[in-house]
Amino acid sequence: MDIYDELLNIVKTESDLEEFLTHENKWEYLYNFSNIRKNILEWYDFKSDAKLLEFGAECGALTGLFCERVKEVVSVEDDERKRLVNKARNEKYSNLKIVSNEELSEKSFDYITIIGNFSIETLKKAKKLLKPKGRLIIAIENKYGMKYWSGEERPDTYSRMQLIGIIRREGLLEDEVYYPIPDYVLPTEIYSSNNLPKVGSISANSPAYEKEKITAFDEPSAFDMVIKDRRFEEFANSFLIFAKSNS
Repeated sequence: MDIYDELLNIVKTESDLEEFLTHENKWEYLYNFSNIRKNILEWYDFKSDAKLLEFGAECGALTGLFCERVKEVVSVEDDERKRLVNKARNEKYSNLKIVSNEELSEKSFDYITIIGNFSIETLKKAKKLLKPKGRLIIAIENKYGMKYWSGEERPDTYSRMQLIGIIRREGLLEDEVYYPIPDYVLPTEIYSSNNLPKVGSISANSPAYEKEKITAFDEPSAFDMVIKDRRFEEFANSFLIFAKSNS
């Protein structure tokens, strides 16, 4: 059975996904169903009368959160199998529309999220669809994140300054930067430029979700070193960036 057929069947047959996860530890289940996924933006004060566009919605890990916080949500996902899971999972929300990129017809949004699945092409599209006073929210891995030095496969992404440079070249301005720990996927803590971690704040190695990794060094000790040298922002595992129009 295809993994998305599995996920769809689980959504249709399990009344409590968190309870389901207490006796299932498959990474695909955790990634798609864990409420920890929502930590990345559960704390954020969305305007309740807003319209939000969610790029790369996948199977709807964050879609329900957005539906509960704003007036209207448009979730974009090109994979039909993922759209089916999202629809089944969030069918109770009347303020939700799930479409592919080709089906996207709305032109103006108060919030646009790109949580993972970041690309410059998506950024360009988001800029065109963002209202003049709207907010763009991006979550992405840091190519120089500490966990990638310690044995995990390095992602094909950007450093902090590279990402900020890309955002600025598109006529946007980053006005808030946050650092989810251990990462943006399953964050348990979120630091900001105004509230950086102190020595000892990060006390465990980053978890390896999909496969075991050979740990090359002690991550907490390495983090303590870069925190002392005021370079934590360069080596955080993930970024959560809020941007707005520069005009």
